[in-house]
Amino acid sequence: MNKEKNNEYSIVLELLFKEYALNKKPIKINIRKIVSDCEHKRKLLHNIHKYPAKILYSIPFFLLNNQILSKENDVILDPFCGSGTTLLEANMAGRDSIGVDSNPLAHLISEVKTTCYDKRKLEEIERQVKQRIITIKRQDSKLEKGIEIWFSQHVFSQLQKVYGSICEIENQKYQKFFLLCFSQTLGKVSLADPRIYVPVRLRLGKYSNETDNENVKKRLSYLKKVDVFSIFFKIVSANRKLYENNDTSRLKKHWSKVICSDIRVATQKIKKVLSEKGSSSQKVDMVITSPPYAGAQKYIRSSRLSLLWFGYKSSDINTLDKSSIGRESILKNEILKIGETGIAEVNIIIKKILRTSPERAAIAYYYVKEMEESLKKIIKLLKRKKYLVVIIGDNTICGQKFKNHLYLDKIILNLGMSLKLILVDNIQSFGMMTKRNSTAGIIKKEYILIYKKEK
Repeated sequence: MNKEKNNEYSIVLELLFKEYALNKKPIKINIRKIVSDCEHKRKLLHNIHKYPAKILYSIPFFLLNNQILSKENDVILDPFCGSGTTLLEANMAGRDSIGVDSNPLAHLISEVKTTCYDKRKLEEIERQVKQRIITIKRQDSKLEKGIEIWFSQHVFSQLQKVYGSICEIENQKYQKFFLLCFSQTLGKVSLADPRIYVPVRLRLGKYSNETDNENVKKRLSYLKKVDVFSIFFKIVSANRKLYENNDTSRLKKHWSKVICSDIRVATQKIKKVLSEKGSSSQKVDMVITSPPYAGAQKYIRSSRLSLLWFGYKSSDINTLDKSSIGRESILKNEILKIGETGIAEVNIIIKKILRTSPERAAIAYYYVKEMEESLKKIIKLLKRKKYLVVIIGDNTICGQKFKNHLYLDKIILNLGMSLKLILVDNIQSFGMMTKRNSTAGIIKKEYILIYKKEK
């Protein structure tokens, strides 16, 4: 990022701060348009692996390439890092980054995305993987029973050989690159419906629309003869070229650490990273995050096939899902414990939802309580006079508009932060508009809430 553009974005941001200070009203903005002259090739690098509800890369790009919210060599924290969009943009903007996410697949994607790979080393390991696949015999499966129903018989057999060969890569840094490629391959060759993030098996005659049924028929026919090896190595080649075609030199100069954990219990791990990197305060210089929505996204369930191949049991995945913030299901005993949230507007909405669905009311209640717990931890990790940016949209639960941005704003203000700016950006990417729970509406715009820690 050249200094001229950095200064230009600083001026834009300064004007936005002044306008908000004067009017105290949310400002409509099109960040994509603002940074359109800086459309960069790493847009493709952000798409290295499918992941639900990815934040538009242009948002952290704009927020990081200025001298107001952070400075070069600052440490940026994303406590809900997902597939690592903010982490990569932080590194490319000359900042160091720490990401936290409880989803092991998100952890893998973020790590690979923020790692600098040697071209020759990747090519050498690719040749070794190919050679082992040729010579390897049928793998003894250590996978959980039932996973084979998601694949044609020959596909499952070929996947076992590929996975077995990857597991023999001794260098963990490079093994993760090939595991990511393997995870991508699963989506290309499984019997799951490719149009739906959560694994749902393709079935003939399931759809009332004849065109849909014909497409399913073609897909199933294709999967009976698909060559897994060919698909896998095409993905490897494409991903390798992403690194070759992008200037990732800054990934060598600036570090990124991804922690596979829930932010509610990750404080000590974050402080340990900061201490190891020479921080005396054990605090970060800025937080940028796009937290989950109330009962809207199926992050863990959408990762199920990959996690099963990586050795996780269904019970492990279910535990992760049930403990995740914004989860779409709730335990029966949790429904009985619905109480007051401390935010009058939330309590009113929850009572309305309760009339339609006690389960969805409990999901909304626990979302607010768990986000409050998370934000307390996050703000404690932020240095004084530094900024917190929350990117969030509203959705509907059982027909009731659930104003996530308003509720989180009240929590953050109650925690002593000072609101400096609210921007509103329309979502123009279907990556952030995937099908959610049938009782949760599609999110059409994002609120960008910017706070300063004054004390």
